[in-house]
Parts: sequence; structure tokens; C-alpha cells
Amino acid sequence: MRIYYYSRCTTCRRVIKGLKDNGLEPELREISVHGLSREEIKSILASAGLTPRKALRKRHRLYRDILSKGYTDDEIVDLMVRDPTLIERPIVIINDKVYIKPDLDTLLDNVR
Repeated sequence: MRIYYYSRCTTCRRVIKGLKDNGLEPELREISVHGLSREEIKSILASAGLTPRKALRKRHRLYRDILSKGYTDDEIVDLMVRDPTLIERPIVIINDKVYIKPDLDTLLDNVR
């Protein structure tokens, strides 16, 4: 299990704590420190069945600006590479299945 997370994100911290409280030790990758490559983002989105637009974090300060300016999917991915906090999070990968901003119960059901 791998988790792409942002350390200042309450949801990320809650999910990681919940998994650890249930005896799981996921591999953690801090997106604001290590970032994500264009290929990683495209692969994650494809596995999750999401377009870049659907994976944008709605509470990000640039969300409305990105939508109003009509960026293409490739341009949105480029923005996500430069600022991975634009992506909804956490991103959890369990056995090649991708969950973006999942609830803890869903994750626990899929690792048992």
C-alpha cells in the first residue's frame, strides 16, 4: 500500500493514522516534498478513471481560476506537476487499485 499525501492535510493525516491504528504500515510519499512526475499523475488518474479536471482539489485557491480559463487536460497535468497540492488527496494505491480521497472504511475493506 502506497499513500501520496500532503502533511498539512487533515484528511491525509486522519487516513494515515486510521490505517496505522489498524496495524497497517503504508509506504508514504509527501507530494509537496517529492512531487509527482507527469507520467505518475497520468498513470494515477487513468487507474482511478478520472480526468485531470475531476481530480482537481476544489478547495485549492486556483481551482476556479483553472476552470474559468478553460485549461486543457494536458495543461492541468502540467499545473499539477508544478503544484501537486492541486490534486485531491490522499491518493492511496492498494494492489494496483487507486483511491483518491477515500474514506477509511473503504480502504480497510479493501486490505482485509
